[in-house]
Amino acid sequence: MRCKAPFLWTLLLFVLHSSYGQVPALNEWRLHLPWNETTVLQTNDQSVWCATPYGIFEYNATSGEYTQLTKQNRLSETGIETFQLIPSSNNLVVAYNNGLIDVLTENETTSLTSFRDLNTLSSKQIYEIFNTANTSYISTGLGILVIDLNKQEFKGNYSIGDNGGPVQVFSTVIYNNSIYAATSEGLKKAALNGVNLADYRNWSLDAGLPNNSSPVTKLSVVNNQLIALRKDSLFSFSSNWQFLYADGWAVTNMRTSNNQLFLIERLGSNARVAQLSTSGSLVNAIQNSLIQFPNDVLSLNNTIYIADRRKGMGLFANSGFSSLIPNGPIGKNTGQHFATNNGLWAASRSNWEPSSGNSNGLSLLTETGWTSFSSFNNSLPDSLGNVLVTITDETKDIVWAGSDQRGLLRKEGNTWSVYALNSLIGSSSISPQRYIVSGLGLDSKNNLWIANSQAGNPLKVVKPDGSSKSFSIPFPVSNNSLAQILVDDYDHIWICSGENQGIFVFNYGADINNTADDQWKWIRSVSQAGNLPSPAIRSITKDRNGFVWVGTTNGAAVFQCVNDLFASNKICDAIWPIVKQGNFAGYLLANEAVYSIATDGANRKWMGTNNGVFLVNEEGEETLQQFNKSNSLLLSDTVYSIAIAKATGEVFFGTSNGMASYRSTATDPTVEKGKVLVFPNPVPPDYTGLIGIKGLPENATVKITELNGRLIYETKALGGQATWNGRDLKGRNINSGVYLVIVKEPISAEKAVSKIVFIGK
Repeated sequence: MRCKAPFLWTLLLFVLHSSYGQVPALNEWRLHLPWNETTVLQTNDQSVWCATPYGIFEYNATSGEYTQLTKQNRLSETGIETFQLIPSSNNLVVAYNNGLIDVLTENETTSLTSFRDLNTLSSKQIYEIFNTANTSYISTGLGILVIDLNKQEFKGNYSIGDNGGPVQVFSTVIYNNSIYAATSEGLKKAALNGVNLADYRNWSLDAGLPNNSSPVTKLSVVNNQLIALRKDSLFSFSSNWQFLYADGWAVTNMRTSNNQLFLIERLGSNARVAQLSTSGSLVNAIQNSLIQFPNDVLSLNNTIYIADRRKGMGLFANSGFSSLIPNGPIGKNTGQHFATNNGLWAASRSNWEPSSGNSNGLSLLTETGWTSFSSFNNSLPDSLGNVLVTITDETKDIVWAGSDQRGLLRKEGNTWSVYALNSLIGSSSISPQRYIVSGLGLDSKNNLWIANSQAGNPLKVVKPDGSSKSFSIPFPVSNNSLAQILVDDYDHIWICSGENQGIFVFNYGADINNTADDQWKWIRSVSQAGNLPSPAIRSITKDRNGFVWVGTTNGAAVFQCVNDLFASNKICDAIWPIVKQGNFAGYLLANEAVYSIATDGANRKWMGTNNGVFLVNEEGEETLQQFNKSNSLLLSDTVYSIAIAKATGEVFFGTSNGMASYRSTATDPTVEKGKVLVFPNPVPPDYTGLIGIKGLPENATVKITELNGRLIYETKALGGQATWNGRDLKGRNINSGVYLVIVKEPISAEKAVSKIVFIGK
């Protein structure tokens, strides 16, 4: 099956090389969304449309192609609650969990914000959308919203609760010139025409429905019958109300499609899709390993499609079952990201994210796309819980991953193994069924250091020969709770407290087995004992100078005295960088929780907070860029993890609502000769983006000249990459033709290394 996006960037056509798939152009973004968490289905004559919390994809049943709608092209947000196709068109009404509503036509997206911005203590949840040709009726926690689809604006609000107050409306349909509403107060109806539907007095309980005093949760129309769902039982109406169906299973959804009636049902841990006749008999009960948490179902061309919240969209036809999911990671991946030369590993949950109980495992992005490893797709050997951290020993092609449920994972080649029960990893003293690995680090000798949080002797090491050793921490560590680990350039092991007690640093000396030369230091938030801005540590990393940067709940600080950390006659305290803004100055990100820090090829620092991402200069004394969900493709302002691809400079952000990445202008410097790459090249007509020149040595000077040597432009490399806007030194557009790229290394002569071709109109 092929995959396409409706609004591909033209720039992507000119990217000549990427390490992790189709990398965006310089200063551009891309999203990395999980498509397996499917929730709502819609259909037209040839396609099935499927929503996830992060986006919507269309599957063309004839061509096998996918089209994706996301915040990157047509949608305003993530957090999709439900959506509906407008009859006789492919236009959509999309509702989000914050109350925002988008109306998508062929050429534009109109965002309706009134409901989102409504100041009320009542629930603004949106349950369902029912469309006619010109009007959209939206069932909400307050009543019924009405949208004029021709004008793409709100038309009214029906508060139809007792005495005109708000009431939960779960479902709305039009049947026999009446409008019916399934509410928390029972089934209500009103004449569709000739009355003021905004007046609650024109609505009444349907007295014909037996015992119509408890909530009715779903309405559908099939074969000219009105079907109502109440307390796992179905009732039908044509001339009068009659009991239709109940079988002891809990009914979580009801759906009519292609003149067929379907139920989503659960019984204990079992789930199924039940297909009913209009007389209430069971025609088919569909169960499969790909149906674990079904949410919606529909029928198209003798094929049944099922949306599952874990397994993606499934196709059932001729008694066979298959899965239809566009490529993407599994889950939103807020855990630690780790970039290697060959791919990006993304763990499922941050140490600092509220526990979501997910079992998404971890995902790997390579040049061929995303591959996921999870118990849900049977690619892991254990019922693994949340994966917090991952690290790669590239010298041996070994991947390690830490879970907060089942311990330590090891992948060598294509084989996974688990260290948990009766092994090196100890169980939690608080929850003995859990084996928590919250931090991992590799030292220069390829010893793997492990934070085995809440276990006895919580610091562990696995040596290259497979032997291991455990260490206690000689300080009062609350619950032995640990978080991230960092190994600095001197093989000191920095261990972050999991309960706001600062950092514990371990120097194992010349020999791990010899405890006589072991040294420990406790870094806290007091002068001459660390001088941290706060003892609540949220992130830690080292930069290209070997300095250690620490993110706390009160900003960031840097240790520039790492080599003197254990010197008996010296004090190694953190420095709080001061950022100047006009006539004002303040400590770097003071009062911000800094959940993640990453260093790029130019030694600049990317910092993730609750208010987006901040890029600061090498010293942390100047803010160079700030990204949030309003001015970028970040999916949330809460950024838990950051990793940077060394070769391309692409920066990956794990946010509370999913992953996004941005191609920065800095890459790691190169020491290889003859590897300079210019992109795009040739430069197409009317191109206005940046031109990248990568594969440069550190601090290189780059000159652009005509073939006769006349200087056009000059700049310095950021790490291993320089950029050019295609203009000369006076800011003028240059003419079509061929230009030389000349590179001067800090200690060598100038050398022409490439050419750039500009194509005219």
